Amino acid sequence: MRETYIQMSKYIRYILFAVALLTGGALARAQEPVAEQISLEEVRSAAESHFPLLRQREVMDRVVRESSRAMKYVYIPQVSLTGGVNYISDMPNPTKQDLIKGEKLQVAVPSFLKEMGIPQETWDGMMDETMASIASQIKIPSIPKMQWGIGVSIAQLLWDGGNAAASGRVLRATQAQRDAQTEEALREVRKSVTEIYFGLLKVDGQAALQSTLIEELRRQAERVEAAIASDVATRADAEEIRVELLRAAQDRAALQESRRALLEALTIYTGLSLGEETVVTLPPTPIEPVTDTGGRVAPLRPEHRYYDALTAEAEATYDSYLAGLVPQVMLTATAMYSNPYPNFFKPGAHPFGMVGLSFRWTFGQLYGLGAQRTRLRGMTEMAEMQRQTFEQKTSAELAQARHSVQQSAEQMRLDEEIVSLRKSISDRSAVQVEEGVMTRRDALQLLTKYSAAKQTADLHRIEYLEALYRLAEIER
Repeated sequence: MRETYIQMSKYIRYILFAVALLTGGALARAQEPVAEQISLEEVRSAAESHFPLLRQREVMDRVVRESSRAMKYVYIPQVSLTGGVNYISDMPNPTKQDLIKGEKLQVAVPSFLKEMGIPQETWDGMMDETMASIASQIKIPSIPKMQWGIGVSIAQLLWDGGNAAASGRVLRATQAQRDAQTEEALREVRKSVTEIYFGLLKVDGQAALQSTLIEELRRQAERVEAAIASDVATRADAEEIRVELLRAAQDRAALQESRRALLEALTIYTGLSLGEETVVTLPPTPIEPVTDTGGRVAPLRPEHRYYDALTAEAEATYDSYLAGLVPQVMLTATAMYSNPYPNFFKPGAHPFGMVGLSFRWTFGQLYGLGAQRTRLRGMTEMAEMQRQTFEQKTSAELAQARHSVQQSAEQMRLDEEIVSLRKSISDRSAVQVEEGVMTRRDALQLLTKYSAAKQTADLHRIEYLEALYRLAEIER
């Protein structure tokens, strides 16, 4: 029994601990500040800051900056340390006998010796003795078979044909493509956030209309109850109004659930803490940008920058290929310490230096030059065809968006007339009530219709603004 009690006590402690954790989490969430009022510009800015690809773009920007800086290092003098040991099995080591061996010198006897009667053979013997005497005075050093050397070289690139500059342009064009794609993804995020925001505004407007409808149905229910008491109406009339009240309550509940779903989606996009009490304000009328189109449809769209970057990348790649067809010129300086020394008549290891100008010119890339030109034309034409496809699709979207704006503007124009007429009718009903011609219930019904007309006009105003923002999103 005691063991059972101890075991139950453990379970109770576990349960209390879990409840404390859940309660603490709920309190922590409850303590998070909830935005009381939001604007379209605020949620757009928050969505952009909350977008994960922005952090990726920051990382890629750093990579591109470092890569561009590294490309400039080719023009910095390159220092290298070289060295080696070699053994050569056979080296030319001439002796003194080698110098006088071989063909004898054929030197003609001078004329004055001929006159003295000295023959050619005697003269040749004299020359051989002279050469042997000279060879005996020459010291011929030997070249070692084991050779070693160590040195430091400095190479300065003077001209690379523009390869480094072209490679930098390729890198920047690739980064421009990624930036344009990221901007396009951001544009889609802004578009989604704008749709959600106007969805909230329309839900609030429809909820206001629903509240007006419920108020009017309740007023009619009171009128029918009074008529039933006077035996003028039946219970079926009251039940019919009751059914309409239940339908209106269902619609209002559905609108409230839609609002919660839209707020949750907006929270996911923006990272803001939004609740049911958050008020969504009406945005201002968007300002149409004034830009030079240059013959392009929606010139501010990031797709144009993407197609421009595609063309720039193709041109830079072609220029980089052309850079391989011109010689690369380098200035080199080397300090060596080696054995043997370049001056073979100075045996042993000695330091020495060399300074020179060198170039390298390869012709192998000439074979692919035609293919590179074809690739450049193909990439340029493909980018232009993609641009034309984009402009065709965007033109159709712009036409539809402009028609939506015109339609909403016409609805707003008619709403002004409808609201004006409803106000006039409501004002006359107030006078008729004082004169006893109309009951107060009928006057209240006309006032309700006037309020509903104003709310409908506000809803059409929201739809008009949404159409304007949709048109602005397509243009930029």
